[in-house]
Amino acid sequence: EVPDSPGVSLYRVSSNIPWNQGGARNLVAHVAQTPRLMLIDPDMVLAPGMLQTLLELSRKLAPGLVFRPALRHIATREFDHTSPNVHLMLRDDFKKVGGYDEDYCGHKGWSDVQLLRVMQRTCMLRQREDVWFWFHHGNKDVPDAQVNTLDRSVKHNKAIHIRKMDVLKKKGVTKFLATLGKQLRFPWSKVK
Repeated sequence: EVPDSPGVSLYRVSSNIPWNQGGARNLVAHVAQTPRLMLIDPDMVLAPGMLQTLLELSRKLAPGLVFRPALRHIATREFDHTSPNVHLMLRDDFKKVGGYDEDYCGHKGWSDVQLLRVMQRTCMLRQREDVWFWFHHGNKDVPDAQVNTLDRSVKHNKAIHIRKMDVLKKKGVTKFLATLGKQLRFPWSKVK
């Protein structure tokens, strides 16, 4: 049961597609009624006290500008990295860069790196360490941080990535975007 919450909608992807985070993010961008998107991974949570900073940062967004908040490990509280999957950006910019390539869905890896490479060529990326998310990837103390039941091999997607990055490097963004297939290749519905 999902409690009522003003301004919150719930959507269900009815096909069980492994590693379909890119497809789910494309769905969010498709149905969003706001001009801004905050994209994160499922093993991340906004650190306490950061919501106001994030909202203020979102008001500074302009076309072509993407903020990339930092990640700190939930156990150590130490700065760890900036993920290729954490972006505060305008919805129109997400569409302009093609969103997540669903050719990668069903297998682990590389769709986030591909999106980042396209954004590096088309947007101004600004890393921000003044706003961060906690993440618990690999944290044995957080049971839902483990994804042991899915095939973690990246071999299939690495081959796709090499081929597509070759097009991006040799032929440019416009030709690369033409290689992207249809988005939302799965059944989905609005639940609430």
